[in-house]
Amino acid sequence: MNRAELLQDFIGRADGPVRWGVDDCTMWSATWVRAVSGRSVATLEYHSEEAARLLIERHGGLLSIWDRALGDAGFFESYDPTLGDVGLVDTRLCGPVGVIFGGGGLALRRKADGGVWVFSTARRALIKAWTI
Repeated sequence: MNRAELLQDFIGRADGPVRWGVDDCTMWSATWVRAVSGRSVATLEYHSEEAARLLIERHGGLLSIWDRALGDAGFFESYDPTLGDVGLVDTRLCGPVGVIFGGGGLALRRKADGGVWVFSTARRALIKAWTI
């Protein structure tokens, strides 16, 4: 299976409401990284949105958490993310969120009520991406 097919299959399994600490924007991306690369990304344990926000604050922000986890796993920054890379983008409504890049300027994020939100991300919205 090529990367596009792997990603399509991965997206297809994103059903049901988001479970914090299991398949929220950070954990969903970490699961993708492990599925496609075979390398695990160290993540923090949390089981609610409130706990996630407290951990983000305690660790100096979502970028700090992602930087450490992906760097420790041996992934490098990408300035031009391609299909299957992961990263953080700044959204108007939610602030920074973790995404999987779908290629062609598209980003994929878990929807709170189930499924995946696909959206176009402007270059200026890219906070940081990692090549997977």
